[in-house]
Amino acid sequence: MENTIACGKLDTAIVINNRTVFTFFGPSSCSIDTGMVVTVYLQNDTLNRDIPYLYTSKVSFFYYDRVTPSYILMSQVYSPFSLILENYDHQTRLATGSFSGSALAPDNHFVSINSGKFKVKLL
Repeated sequence: MENTIACGKLDTAIVINNRTVFTFFGPSSCSIDTGMVVTVYLQNDTLNRDIPYLYTSKVSFFYYDRVTPSYILMSQVYSPFSLILENYDHQTRLATGSFSGSALAPDNHFVSINSGKFKVKLL
């Protein structure tokens, strides 16, 4: 699984919990039977204005098999996973950024997720 690329077109991005949490998810275009979900918990901030930069270490990452269904990679509370919101335009609701961290594979080994990027319109 090392040096594997996961790609996809996110088909849903929503804001919840009084605009302090957002999540984006969708199927993978690299493998039609997989998908990804990323949920971001903003620490002491709210998506109610333009944000030029924001770092958070409260991120849930889930890469899954859509057929069985089962997880392929899943972040853990005790393992670091973070996201940088590089820009959020409140008027257009467009959010761009990157994510990285460690995720647990089914064989109980951690895999490093690097250079994850996103560009989503938050509903």
